[in-house]
Amino acid sequence: MLKLIPTIFLGLALILGFQVNPVSAKEGDWKCVAEDLENFSFDGGDTAMIHLSSYSSGGDYDVEFNASKTVAKGETGDATPFTCSLKGAPAITSAKQKSEVISFNDLMSLMENKEITYTGSV
Repeated sequence: MLKLIPTIFLGLALILGFQVNPVSAKEGDWKCVAEDLENFSFDGGDTAMIHLSSYSSGGDYDVEFNASKTVAKGETGDATPFTCSLKGAPAITSAKQKSEVISFNDLMSLMENKEITYTGSV
């Protein structure tokens, strides 16, 4: 049974198209989203410049990466969350751009019911 667990995880990674190697990127390779986002600048480093439309200028904010370094998340000074994603990397998104941990069976059910969609390469 214990030998089956790594096989299951490897199978999931292959099915969902996750990248195993770290990613290197430049500024134009990223897309950032946030509520009222005016513009952004992010090159895959430790900080992202985020400018919200309700302010005259933006600021640099720390980011935390996912394990494959394809998604970086942070929060502006007024606690507005933002997410920067590497273009072309696999992503599971919803209309509200929320993220949460769900079971594999729940994920499959959501995809079958077309409540979420998968974007990326396989």
